[in-house]
Amino acid sequence: MKVSSLRRALPAVIIVFILVLSGIAVYRHFSTKSHLVEFFERPDGRDVLSVAIELSPQTYDPTDGDTIRGYDYALLSRIAREHSLDIVFHPYTNVEEALHGLDKGKYDIVVGDLTATTDLRERGYILTRDIYLDKQVLAQRVDTTSGRPSIDTQRKLGTADTIWVPSGDHYRRRLENLSAELGDSIHFLCAPGATSEHLAIAVAIGEIPYAVVSEEAAKKVAADYPNLDLSTPVSFSLFQTWAVAPGDSVLADSLNAWINELKLSDR
Repeated sequence: MKVSSLRRALPAVIIVFILVLSGIAVYRHFSTKSHLVEFFERPDGRDVLSVAIELSPQTYDPTDGDTIRGYDYALLSRIAREHSLDIVFHPYTNVEEALHGLDKGKYDIVVGDLTATTDLRERGYILTRDIYLDKQVLAQRVDTTSGRPSIDTQRKLGTADTIWVPSGDHYRRRLENLSAELGDSIHFLCAPGATSEHLAIAVAIGEIPYAVVSEEAAKKVAADYPNLDLSTPVSFSLFQTWAVAPGDSVLADSLNAWINELKLSDR
């Protein structure tokens, strides 16, 4: 049984597509008054957190005029207001590059499509408590003849020529494990720099046939693309989390306390 995570180079059309989507989001945000800066100083009497945050409708979406949307962004903004913090946001699309920045001390926290699985812990990162539940699903187009998706069970994943996945170990690991469970090859390609949003849109407009994506991020895309089907689950529900640098248990403990406070106050 062979499982390929990189059978061929990323087609130029996908690279251009990802760069255009990411560029539009960052440009529109920088064209307004921005909290994003390349360098920052710690103001007297206040703490500064450097946060790498994924450009995604679920996490951090600056494309709606002057308004920034996203559950993670809203939660961090509330924490900042209530605990006199200054947060510097650094948007990213490639989670591995963001984690590398965490290793090098460039960021204090990485926020995005991260699940509370053993992969990140094995690499030494400290994970916060759960932020929300998500799961991996197959993004595909609805068949125009039958009105149904062509792959409606996990067992049929092996029939796909290629399934694209975002950067992130948990996507690769899930398909490798599922391939072993099913006893069948699942051919997939990792798309460095691509988020679930990018790949869901690419599927919806016919640039790629299939992708495994975050359900929460893709659902927001599906609202604009009625031909996009997300009904085939690839994983069980997973806890989404934030990652803190190895050894920084003080920050992790503080984040957990602040998150607990907000979740209790929302009940």
